[in-house]
Amino acid sequence: MTRVKISALILASLIGMSIFASVWVNEKCSRLIDCMDRIEQEIQEGKDTTVSARELEKEWTDFRKTASVMIRNDKLTEPERVAGRITLLAQQGSQDLPSAVEELRHMTRQLMHGETPKLTSVL
Repeated sequence: MTRVKISALILASLIGMSIFASVWVNEKCSRLIDCMDRIEQEIQEGKDTTVSARELEKEWTDFRKTASVMIRNDKLTEPERVAGRITLLAQQGSQDLPSAVEELRHMTRQLMHGETPKLTSVL
């Protein structure tokens, strides 16, 4: 009976950690997408996007530090490359900035949806 209780406790803790990780990743990805929305709005208004791009880079760095423990590293490599380019493009006033922001948004949404537990992904 003790083995059953220990197994149930281990299973419950794994489920709890999974739920926590999913909620955390979804909330952080939503914050990153909000930063991207701000950058796009500033682009449309013709404002300087350097400050918002630096804020996005800081948010991504904070996210990456913790997310690398919960998410496989290969899922984070490509979005990190694009996130690093956004600040440089904003400083240069490049015409490629909107497409880089949209690319990062797409990758972030994929990451967010990929980490949401679904019955089809568990089975």
